Amino acid sequence: MEQKCLIDVRKSKISKYQSWIYISVFLVLSIFMIYSSHIHQNVLYFGDDSQFHLSRIEGLAENLLHQKWFPKINFFFLYGMGYASPLFYCELFLYPAAFFRLIGLSVAQSYILYLILINFCTFLIAYFSFKKVNSVRWKAFLFAFLYGMSSYRLSDLTERAALGELLALMFLPVAFLGIYQIVKCERGQWIWLSLGMSGLILTHVLTGLIFFIFIVCYLLLNVESLKKRSETLISLFKAVGLTILLTSFFIFPLLEQVMNQHFMFQEKPVTYLSENASTVLNYLGIAFRNNGYNNLGLFVITALVFLGSMYKKLEQVNRQLILIAAGFAFLSTDFFPHKIVDQSIFNALQFPWRFFLVVTLCVCWVFASSCDQFFSEKKTTLRFIGGVIIGVCVLTAAHGVFLPEEQREVSHDRLENIQPNHLGWGQEYVPSQLDLSQVIAEPRKIRGQADITLTDINWGYGEVQFDYETIKESSLVLPYLYYKGYYAVDRVQEREIQVNSSSEVPGLAEIQLNGRGKIHFFYKETAIQTISLLVSIVAWVGLVIGFVLMKRS
Repeated sequence: MEQKCLIDVRKSKISKYQSWIYISVFLVLSIFMIYSSHIHQNVLYFGDDSQFHLSRIEGLAENLLHQKWFPKINFFFLYGMGYASPLFYCELFLYPAAFFRLIGLSVAQSYILYLILINFCTFLIAYFSFKKVNSVRWKAFLFAFLYGMSSYRLSDLTERAALGELLALMFLPVAFLGIYQIVKCERGQWIWLSLGMSGLILTHVLTGLIFFIFIVCYLLLNVESLKKRSETLISLFKAVGLTILLTSFFIFPLLEQVMNQHFMFQEKPVTYLSENASTVLNYLGIAFRNNGYNNLGLFVITALVFLGSMYKKLEQVNRQLILIAAGFAFLSTDFFPHKIVDQSIFNALQFPWRFFLVVTLCVCWVFASSCDQFFSEKKTTLRFIGGVIIGVCVLTAAHGVFLPEEQREVSHDRLENIQPNHLGWGQEYVPSQLDLSQVIAEPRKIRGQADITLTDINWGYGEVQFDYETIKESSLVLPYLYYKGYYAVDRVQEREIQVNSSSEVPGLAEIQLNGRGKIHFFYKETAIQTISLLVSIVAWVGLVIGFVLMKRS
């Protein structure tokens, strides 16, 4: 008995030692992935969305500096005119980057450190998500390695600088863990689906939509077994309910804005799925060149074909995942008639190659799960896996060294001058009727004041105060993009003045003035924003307490 206890203690020490080795390797890989493209020679590769996301971080840092802890408007954009990106593109996971700015790090240093943190968390989350299903540690490490170093994720890091999608990739394994556990009828494990889906919604809504399609496919493939288990449906409803509670602080304020006025993304799609679908040959060419914003990667393509060839030898779950991966790969190509969904909600996905998210997840998972079935001899299997790891490292290193478009390489110093007029590719969250080019030229111009005398104008951060005098009721157009939640208070007359979207300059904020007074104009949280935030805080606190109690029991 004593000897058995000693053996168990030794095994526990070895396991802990092994885990720390893996964690150390993940940290090294997190830096290695971006060293050539972001760190070497103090030069950073400026991706498609770098400007937009750096502005989001800068705006959040400024808001926190002005003690606005849960900001709804980013006043860094448009020279202080304000852009409601936080209401449409949740900033919860940008706080670490903003914190780095607040403690004095430069824009480049903050961004690079933040990317390393995202890489590291992605490796860790992938590792523990896989390990929750398969307790073999080296397999969990292999999945985390292949997933974290995947070519599509690498293109998000560099060519696209798609920070939202990059963050969402961090939560995909958790979301899959959740739906897997629900189908397996693991008691109480539906919480993982809520956590994963909440992470997707709060980082990149479109990835949440893509994973919803995955969930439907996965449930359909398991429909026969689900018919016999009513508890699966109950678990799904619980997961949906908790997800709504956890994300209510983001979902309901977003819906409130959309119901109040129209925005650019509602009027005209940024692009159509049918316009961005590529041929299989084009995707293969990108993979062989090892760069591009829609690079599925040589490993994932080769592994998908290889795993498909040994389909019958795979376990049922892995067969299902390979089927889904093949289906999503098909959806990414021009073989699928995307025109039939151009006018549907699915067109919001914009680019068919976004389905590579699911292809990458499924292929990496199945490869790690079934790699010990490839060869009969263990030595051959280990050599093969070692070769794959080396090959992926070589591809990653080569990608960073041979990035296209050298003009995108900018020095770290140049990043200090972020231009606040870049709102992203489609300017989606601008009020639909606003002529932005007209108003951005004069970001501090107060319009419609012919009959109004203004004095003592004081501009603050996201606010303005001034004295006014007028002999008749007149409208005043203020240089702030209109969103529901702006307030105007007359400190002399002690009354609140209604703020509307201007009829003279549609899309800007407008107030009606009469007589004499002193106006304070600012953004104040709406009732829906306040209540939904409280609901989410209670839900998150309850979830943490629940986890603690479960662990103790």
